[in-house]
Amino acid sequence: MASRREKVRGTRIAGSGAIAARVWHAFVDCPTLRPMPTPASPAAAAARRARFASALAVTAAALLVGVLVPRVLATLAAHDAGATLARTLPGGLGVVVAKFAEAPLLVAVFVAFAPPLLWVASRLAGALAGSEQKALDGGLAFAWTVSVLASASAIVSAPTEIKQGLAALGYALAWPALLSMAAVLWSSPLPRVAAHGLLLLFTLAGLVARALPIGWPGEHSLSWWAMLPGVPVEGALWSVLMVGVAAMLVCLVIARAGRVPAFLGLLLLSLASILLLRALPALEHYGPAKHPAALTSEINTSYFQAAERVGDAGAFIRAHAATMPTLAMHARTHPPLWPLAFHAATRLGDADAPARAANLVARGLGADAREAAELAASVAEQPLSLAQVHGLWLLVGGFALAVALLPIAVWFLVSAIASPRSALRAAALAVLLPAPLLYFPDVDVLHPVLYTLAAGAWLRRERGAIWPLFAGFITALLVAFSFGNLTLLVFFAAVAWLGGRGPGRSFVDEPRHMAVMLLPLVALAAGAVAMGAHPFAMLTTALAQHRAILAHRTRLLWMALHPLECVVGLGFPLAFAFARGLDWRSLLGRARARSLVGGELLWAATLATLLLLDVSGASKGESARLWMGWFPLALAGGVAALETRERGWGWLALGLAATLVVMKGFYVFVWLYGLA
Repeated sequence: MASRREKVRGTRIAGSGAIAARVWHAFVDCPTLRPMPTPASPAAAAARRARFASALAVTAAALLVGVLVPRVLATLAAHDAGATLARTLPGGLGVVVAKFAEAPLLVAVFVAFAPPLLWVASRLAGALAGSEQKALDGGLAFAWTVSVLASASAIVSAPTEIKQGLAALGYALAWPALLSMAAVLWSSPLPRVAAHGLLLLFTLAGLVARALPIGWPGEHSLSWWAMLPGVPVEGALWSVLMVGVAAMLVCLVIARAGRVPAFLGLLLLSLASILLLRALPALEHYGPAKHPAALTSEINTSYFQAAERVGDAGAFIRAHAATMPTLAMHARTHPPLWPLAFHAATRLGDADAPARAANLVARGLGADAREAAELAASVAEQPLSLAQVHGLWLLVGGFALAVALLPIAVWFLVSAIASPRSALRAAALAVLLPAPLLYFPDVDVLHPVLYTLAAGAWLRRERGAIWPLFAGFITALLVAFSFGNLTLLVFFAAVAWLGGRGPGRSFVDEPRHMAVMLLPLVALAAGAVAMGAHPFAMLTTALAQHRAILAHRTRLLWMALHPLECVVGLGFPLAFAFARGLDWRSLLGRARARSLVGGELLWAATLATLLLLDVSGASKGESARLWMGWFPLALAGGVAALETRERGWGWLALGLAATLVVMKGFYVFVWLYGLA
């Protein structure tokens, strides 16, 4: 009988042979290694086309990156780039890149080998992981086509600044490399949780190292700032512990979804939201003292400055269309409701009960009231009265309440289209939705809860006229805050159209539902006219001011970058899960047939609205903030569409928690001062 050592040795040899066979097959079609389709079969032809496409894409990417690199390095050599690189790149990487600028052509030759080397490495990794070769080749072709488009657009636009050049290289190399990693992991037999976890790990590492750019410097980008390493160890540990507790509460509700009473589950989820609002600000530079200062920052909202011009509210509303061009930043592109809300909060701050409530909000969010008041006065560049400080904290408390109520709103939405278990599961993940937490306390964090309530009411429109009327009321309120919220009407129309031929649907009833929904908006416009205001003149002026503010931004560039910013606002783990888990071909087929129902209908209508916003050019950047109302709808639709999936939801929640910590500690979302 063979000895134990001989058996182990034989097993190792067999394993090594299998690995070698997979590696050989990754690069050479060898029918002796394993059964392959015959050359005449459609599968073989498709495999050859996928391999040819990936090789062609990587070759084109190598050539274009080789042209792009000397342009970027020549820009570095022409400037005193030391200080800029020190802020732009982490650690001593800026010094290394500055040295590269001394020999741009030589470096370009070496860097041009990066795409082929990454392609070879990806195929090798895919062979070792047992990836399905056709799927891997298709993924690699997509990844390096992204590089080709990014490199070509960067060369055509000829970036003249250092930051733009480095961002162009990031889009041409780093993001395609990450997409190649995704192609390897998703075409391998690895479990879904393991594949998504590895991909998230690489993504977060790239964001921390600033290898993966987000946005476009000079037009709009999320400002990288390594704040977390500067936080005292005790404070950082305490904050991360609180984030962990909130994530555990979310996981508990997910695990018990369908068995725990909805009331108790939603109560725990609201508590988790409050814990996150308390914990996350400690990971950034200004801490919770930032909250009232963010609302006095002219570059952040400017509503505080506009509110100071409110004397008589009626006169302010009547004159708003004419005075809009004289206001600063956001106030000159929006209706008068936000300045009026800031003015009303200041007046309330004089009373005893609101003042006590303001102090309670400050303590609840962990802020030192005196430090916060001093920072707010510094940012506002003027002394602030006690009533103004109290009013700011009242607004912060209202925004915190909106974030805490978001899980309940998502539960209300998903309950209209899916099982109670899915509704509670979606509500749990909504606690960790990045955009509202990252941008808190920006005024836009009010939108997600209102968008979600409006969508939930619209999906119930066939149960009685009260529901479209409720959806219309919330829409009218949102339009009074921002004209951009008129896009909710596009969403309502998309839901009606894409589900018009679904079971139990009657498209002929939709005009009646739309008419009922529009009543509050018509009443709002009529009321404004009766007061002597000019709502249509406000809208025309707002659009003109918006175009003037964004005139220097490039529409085509942002059509490409908006999806990336939306992924930031939705959360990388959710984006990975939906991209891989949804049956896109079947979804598209039912969308064409207008027979979508349930979560697929909500997801498709939300995605269609976002795509329309993207191609319209109405926004050029900042979509993670401006479009954050759509992210809970995308979350709800995706979770409901994947209702039958039973595993991995807890890991998804933990991935979102890790994403929040990294993004909050290394990126600035709410600016107090101008950043270089």
